Amino acid sequence: DGVVQSEPALLLEPARTNLLLNSEDFTTTWSRVNSTITANQIIAPDGTQTADLLLESTATGSHDIRQNKSGLTTGVSYTYSIFVKQYEGTSTRDRIDFYIGGINSSGSFQFSRKGFNDGYSFDRAEAIYYGNGWYRLIISDVTTGTTFNNIIILHNGTSTSYTGDGGSGVYLWGGMLELGSYETSYIKTTTATVTRNADVCDSAGTSADFNDSEGVLYAEISALGEDTNYELISISDGTNDIHIDLGFNNTKTESYKQAKFGGDNLFGDLTDPIADQTTPNKMAIKYKSGDSCFYVNGFKIDSSSTAFTPTSSFNELKFSYFTGGDKFYGNTKEVAAFKEALTDTELESL
Repeated sequence: DGVVQSEPALLLEPARTNLLLNSEDFTTTWSRVNSTITANQIIAPDGTQTADLLLESTATGSHDIRQNKSGLTTGVSYTYSIFVKQYEGTSTRDRIDFYIGGINSSGSFQFSRKGFNDGYSFDRAEAIYYGNGWYRLIISDVTTGTTFNNIIILHNGTSTSYTGDGGSGVYLWGGMLELGSYETSYIKTTTATVTRNADVCDSAGTSADFNDSEGVLYAEISALGEDTNYELISISDGTNDIHIDLGFNNTKTESYKQAKFGGDNLFGDLTDPIADQTTPNKMAIKYKSGDSCFYVNGFKIDSSSTAFTPTSSFNELKFSYFTGGDKFYGNTKEVAAFKEALTDTELESL
């Protein structure tokens, strides 16, 4: 967002497609009811003057803008997002209502509240502040039909049906609809949908960077949201002979660990609760013959006295399971492979 971050992280995201067209040009594709759109009025969150102004007319009734998208799959999660900023017009509109056809849900965002009002019927509704008055509004829910009908409705504080003053409205930018239960980085579209490829980060290091006999794999990570995929980081030789893996399991409510040396499994693949997978969690696997353990957020969760003798060598770190599957999509604040086993005190302090 052009702002120096106090706590930067490596962001890795899956492939996603923005299904909405003309995501920054609300004068086309988006139809209007008792309202007008003026293009390119102010600076958008990406630093360009591409944000549009939605103004209500003086008519009586609903004042809104909408876009339909057909071809959705029924019974799966989609996430809709849009950037909004309050407009100081004839009178200030503090509230915007949303009706999402295709998931048959509704809710309202209020600038003075800096979030969605209670009582929304979406599975998830969140407002993320981007600075300079801009909020990214995020709505996730499961489809009940094949057509997405996005209606953004101005609200005068009493109702969505009223006689407009001709000078109140809201700034809009960056509409997005993607298949998935959580949002990813904004993808610009014009007259066609646009797909962003999945991020890939693997094959880091060589055998000289790892110790096969003892060490620690450590990571401070957070998932992007809830889905049914494992999110793992590993060091290995690329085979099932020697590998260590940690991260989140497929429910995203528990941590995941695995360590294998030849035919020796140091831990069972039992998992342990995580309070919130979307905030940073610190995980560490210490491996040493006869003295291995697993730490989560400073607490020893599991230990192993299994003896092992390495039969091959670690030669890579990757943001996935050792096979290349179960790729890690999320934020990584830190990842490290220590070449010697740390003490319990050192692991707690991590």
